[in-house]
Amino acid sequence: MNIKLSKSGGVREALAVEAVASAAGVGVAMGCMTETRLGLTAAAHVVCARRAFRFADLDGADFLAEDPITGGMTIDGKGEVRLTDDPGLGVDVDPAFLRRFPCVVVAE
Repeated sequence: MNIKLSKSGGVREALAVEAVASAAGVGVAMGCMTETRLGLTAAAHVVCARRAFRFADLDGADFLAEDPITGGMTIDGKGEVRLTDDPGLGVDVDPAFLRRFPCVVVAE
């Protein structure tokens, strides 16, 4: 079963789907949408939290013209996902990206 964090409704719901699938003996993988590293990093944390995940396809940010997120997960040259030790998900929004939009106020 391919679980997508965005489609399942978030972390809590994705974990519930994984629990039902695991109880039924169904293998699970984590997939993604075309999304920033914010969502992908959250999905990577879910994968790391449960041993039932056999695969993770978390390359959705590769299809964006630019990813406004700094920090978070990275994928190394072998295709392995790496998480940061920073607090929370370890992500932030690039202030330079936000400054391009006059309706957004960026706190300094």
